Amino acid sequence: MPRTFSLVVLAVAVAACSEPGVITIVLTPADVALTVGGTQQLTATLTDQNEKPVTGVTVTWASANAAVATVSSSGLVRGVGAGATAVSARAGGSSSSVPVSVTQSAFDIELRNLTSLTAAQHQAFDNARLRWRQLVVGDLPDALLTAAAGTCGSNSPAVNEVIDDLVIFVTVEEIDGVGGTLGSAGPCYVRNTGQLPILGRMRFDSDDLAQLQITSKLGEVILHEMGHVLGFGTLWTSFGHLKNPSLPSSPGADTHFDGPQAIASFDAVGGNTYSGGAKVPVENSQGDEGTRDAHWRESVMDEELMTGFIEAVGLNPLSRVSVASLWDMGYEVNLAASDPYQKVFAAPAAAPAASSREQIALGNDVYRGPLYVVAPSGEVTRIVWR
Repeated sequence: MPRTFSLVVLAVAVAACSEPGVITIVLTPADVALTVGGTQQLTATLTDQNEKPVTGVTVTWASANAAVATVSSSGLVRGVGAGATAVSARAGGSSSSVPVSVTQSAFDIELRNLTSLTAAQHQAFDNARLRWRQLVVGDLPDALLTAAAGTCGSNSPAVNEVIDDLVIFVTVEEIDGVGGTLGSAGPCYVRNTGQLPILGRMRFDSDDLAQLQITSKLGEVILHEMGHVLGFGTLWTSFGHLKNPSLPSSPGADTHFDGPQAIASFDAVGGNTYSGGAKVPVENSQGDEGTRDAHWRESVMDEELMTGFIEAVGLNPLSRVSVASLWDMGYEVNLAASDPYQKVFAAPAAAPAASSREQIALGNDVYRGPLYVVAPSGEVTRIVWR
């Protein structure tokens, strides 16, 4: 008897799986504070309904008021005029926005080039000037200055004028070739009242700057050095904030900056877990006279811009700790305009190991010439030999 087989056919419908939609857009930073001409990069993080990252989706940026701030197709916000607005990001049917406030900085920095600069160098100096004006926003008293030629660098001209707020002489010249002396920067003349700079200098080796341009680190180095003219690391002793210095003969001492605003900002970025000594830790063992006692400690602060070493790869953020240290010296600052920077700090090793990352050692980059203290009459009342 023949066997009979029953064949059951199952029809299975397979629904095409679509890419998960964008449910959430998180913008970083959550708010933007700029001065006119300043910039801030926004980053959009996209996630789906399962809180998983979404990639490959176009983000469209828009400003609610382009007269106050504009935003590029990559999320770079630029302050245009004083006021408030919002910048939004839209992707996959979802959107998010952040508030943007733009102010006109009352702090002026005038750059006077004593030598010729390339277009790229000129732009780097101007970008640094604008960035510091974004961070330092308060006006300083106008200062009458009478300065003899050669007193702020050997090639500096005589000065007899009222200055608002800070003038910086810029010199780019051959010194000793690539890899030698990068240069130096710092104040030359300060106000008798308040001790803040009137006139400073920045001098660089032209060969080193050309190499920095190739490696895309020119802007960060110029920004760092301009901070020394403002007083970072160069006026700490004048304000009594440098404690337990490692120079001239105490390498490894617990050198630190004791300004209360800098300490509070250090704690805010993770320093409340730091157990390696007093706060804020200052370089005490790496580098020479121009590095020690004048920069944040590399073994602790790592990639922060104002250590004595620039990371050759990646960003070197100018953190609120550095900006707050200027607050401790009497500047009016905008902490919200500082770069994002957050770490988990721990006690550093007694002898920091050599970094496996490629770094640019800034070397003896602090100007150590005489510091002239100027009365409101414009005359020098005393000279501090450094």
